[in-house]
Amino acid sequence: MAYKLRLLSVLGLGALVLFAPTLAKAQKLEEEDDSKAVASHPTYLINIDTPYMPHKGHIHFSADVRPFGTAENNTYSTLGLEYGFSSTMALMFRAGGASRQLITPGAVPLLAGGREYEAGVRWMWNQKRDMLFGVQGSLLIPTSRPDNRAAIGGEAMLGKKFGNNIMLYFTPKATFGSALLATLGGGVQFQFEPNIAIIGDVQIPIIGQNGFNTTSGDTIKKELWGLGLRYNPSVFRGKASLDLGVTNGVGRTLGLSTYSATAGSAAFYFSVNLRP
Repeated sequence: MAYKLRLLSVLGLGALVLFAPTLAKAQKLEEEDDSKAVASHPTYLINIDTPYMPHKGHIHFSADVRPFGTAENNTYSTLGLEYGFSSTMALMFRAGGASRQLITPGAVPLLAGGREYEAGVRWMWNQKRDMLFGVQGSLLIPTSRPDNRAAIGGEAMLGKKFGNNIMLYFTPKATFGSALLATLGGGVQFQFEPNIAIIGDVQIPIIGQNGFNTTSGDTIKKELWGLGLRYNPSVFRGKASLDLGVTNGVGRTLGLSTYSATAGSAAFYFSVNLRP
């Protein structure tokens, strides 16, 4: 009996020595596949960020346009650049907004538009296909606030995959300049075709005001929403995507992404994301 146990122990040890490199390689390939899957996604839905980031040494470019109708009569846009500084950290630069102008959607004139410039750092943990977590801190330089005071902002991003086609996101965020504004956000991406997904997000302000009463001109809390389609052309092999949708949000910088349109109207939404 003791002889058989020793023989089994020797055989088991030999198998471990023989197959350990193969198992380690398989684990490494699985981790690399997870990392590639994470890096092949845009880092946002419509008005909220998602817990993705570029590969180390790689750059993501993004741009979106939001033309509002006659009530707002303005077009907001956002340009973004993200750089994978390491396997767990990315640098982010975004600029967005629209020209400043007086509008009269109701009984009183309101000042709409303004721009915001953002420099941020994003950290990621647990970069797996089914669960992702990250945080971001940003310095914001706005021209859309009454005193144009620089602000700081932060957000946490959680993503959880359900099945093969559904990804849910939870993103609380806050900015602090002349006043504190905090929102709770959530979103979904439903992949109903290999190259086409439905994307949507909502935000609810819990501290501060992010909209206007068009009758009195007073600041109010205003829910933000966005809904659209995301198309990943197969010819680009996961390195580009196009979005088309509608939203009442005015931008993707951390500050502007918490504000609704001044007139309370909605805009068509167009976005392109390049991940070379």
